[in-house]
Amino acid sequence: MNNENMFWEDLVARLRTLRDRYGYTQQDVADRIGVSKPAYRSYENNDRRIPVDVLTRVAALYNVSMDELLGNSYRSDASTNIIHGNFTKEQIQKIQKYADLVSNDEL
Repeated sequence: MNNENMFWEDLVARLRTLRDRYGYTQQDVADRIGVSKPAYRSYENNDRRIPVDVLTRVAALYNVSMDELLGNSYRSDASTNIIHGNFTKEQIQKIQKYADLVSNDEL
């Protein structure tokens, strides 16, 4: 397999992973990014190349950078952790304590 084919295989794998992480169906994603289900399915099956404008909508849907979507980097910041729920038990307890303080106007 050449580098270009590997790139596309990796990209469609990331599309599937993100969709699964969010619990979306292909129809859900298609509706949210403004394409038909058959078009989105063809992207995920690597039968058709996904256009850049559609990639930008996918990145926005999942709140990831284009670099992350294309496999160039991984962003691990607080907003990504919040969206994906990547917290330790200790972090969740601290967040809950903060939320309690805020709700009780103790800040």
